[in-house]
Amino acid sequence: MKFFKSKADINQSLDIVVPSAEIEEQVKLKLKAAQKDSKLKGFRKGKAPMDVVTSIYGPEIRQEVLWDLASKSFSKQAQEKDLKIVSRPNLVPEKLEEGKDAKFKATFEVYPEVSLAKMNKISYTNYLCQISDDDLDKTVQNLQKRLSQWEPTDEISQEGDQVKINFIGKIDGEEFEGGTAEDFTVEIGSKSMIEGFEDGLVGLKKGDSKTLELKFPEDYGKKELASKPVNFETQVNEVLKAKLPELNSEFFKSTGIEAEDIDSYKTEIRSKLEEDLVNILDGKIKQSLYDALLEANEFEVPSAMIE
Repeated sequence: MKFFKSKADINQSLDIVVPSAEIEEQVKLKLKAAQKDSKLKGFRKGKAPMDVVTSIYGPEIRQEVLWDLASKSFSKQAQEKDLKIVSRPNLVPEKLEEGKDAKFKATFEVYPEVSLAKMNKISYTNYLCQISDDDLDKTVQNLQKRLSQWEPTDEISQEGDQVKINFIGKIDGEEFEGGTAEDFTVEIGSKSMIEGFEDGLVGLKKGDSKTLELKFPEDYGKKELASKPVNFETQVNEVLKAKLPELNSEFFKSTGIEAEDIDSYKTEIRSKLEEDLVNILDGKIKQSLYDALLEANEFEVPSAMIE
């Protein structure tokens, strides 16, 4: 059975009445405090007559007292009625006449009540996966690459290399803002540039020039460039290849693992990968279960929570 919650149930209101006597009592107390601290021209500190203090500070103090007492009255009623309020109420004054009780209308949202559907009708996906030897080798290689040193080479560039380039971007033959750079480093295969840019740098060596004829993606960050054809005139300043560190105890320690040989190092790495995998799979299973619960149970979400 699905439980439907209407906006009328979520959006609620309370009538707030603040007694006149309580208002006047608080106003008098605050006026006395204001008189004591007053520094008005023509009077010594704290010696200004009450009627002068009232004429200057009275309206502001009265407003402050009204809203403070109305808020406290609302909080008291909400607590007595055990209302589970989502956000601060909107207090709308309905009657504010000096010498009479003040009246407010408080409108607010409460958390929806959810009556769960029968659990035996809910299905979710249980994900299964395991760490392979290939996963383990790739992880070790990535750790090596992260700690590698980049050295210049006269060989042509390939996947995984870094290329230092100057480039000038042009749209319809005209340069555009942010489309030019010098001695800019691009790692081929990092997918940090627009599609086709890094692939276009494969097979080049120091001193080579090449014009890349590309197109900005539809969802590009700068809307004025999105989907537009662009040419990048590139000049290769340097090709760099990664010199991977040796797999020894010094390298193992630099990655936070104490190990004497590669086998014990891989054992530790596998243990960490499996621990991470368990957490990832748990998260995916939980999300699948949450999605199934949401699909089976309908309820209104308060706008304040969405905002």
